[in-house]
Amino acid sequence: INMNNNYVNAIILWVAIIIAGRFASSQAPGVVSNGSESPLMRDTIAVNGLGRVYATPDILNANVGITETAKTTKEALAKTNEKVKQIIDIAVAEGVDKKDILTTNINMYPHYDYTNGRSVIDGYDSNQTLSIKIKKLESVAGVLDKLSAVDGLQIQNTSYDIEDKEKVYEKGRELAYQKAKTKADQLANLAGVKVGKVISLSDMTMDMSSAPQYPLFKNAMADGIGGASQETSPVAAGEMVFDMSINVVYSIQ
Repeated sequence: INMNNNYVNAIILWVAIIIAGRFASSQAPGVVSNGSESPLMRDTIAVNGLGRVYATPDILNANVGITETAKTTKEALAKTNEKVKQIIDIAVAEGVDKKDILTTNINMYPHYDYTNGRSVIDGYDSNQTLSIKIKKLESVAGVLDKLSAVDGLQIQNTSYDIEDKEKVYEKGRELAYQKAKTKADQLANLAGVKVGKVISLSDMTMDMSSAPQYPLFKNAMADGIGGASQETSPVAAGEMVFDMSINVVYSIQ
């Protein structure tokens, strides 16, 4: 009985290997197939093309936060509300549209004093986070420097972006398709066949955007004196990278 079971298991494993091998060969990019695969993949060339586009960002998203401590939650919230109003007023004065300023987080929690190995609640912390979209990149350094006048301001993270990416994607698709077609023509020539019509087509977008590169500027928290920096913060937008991947299956003539 054990020998019969071993024989059956070996047969099943052998069949599985054959099926897996046929599936892998039909799915790999740059494959010429005219065997006995499924009707969709029979007599086809499957290729992949990658189109890379470099584009200059036109907006900067900055997440800033304020944390205040007071004896009561009401007092702590009032203090953060006052600082948030300062942040919004400064951003708007520097040309940021109010609709591009969004409150993303509000937190209230106890503040602990740790002394003699004990933790005692001696007040409450209030924290608020804002997302600010700056659409005029030439004003980024000025906006950030002016915001640094708000005592205790935390610039948590920043990221460049492109507001309307459709033209970038279109260019990437064009480049990707051209490369896929060139690869298909080369494979067909090597195999002694001709490329026919497109049977299937799919694409995928990959953004590989780097964070903005600029040195930390002196802000109120760094100075520790509640004063803004006297020098404008250098900010470099650089370039963003977008990859478009195209998978194409052609028939063979």
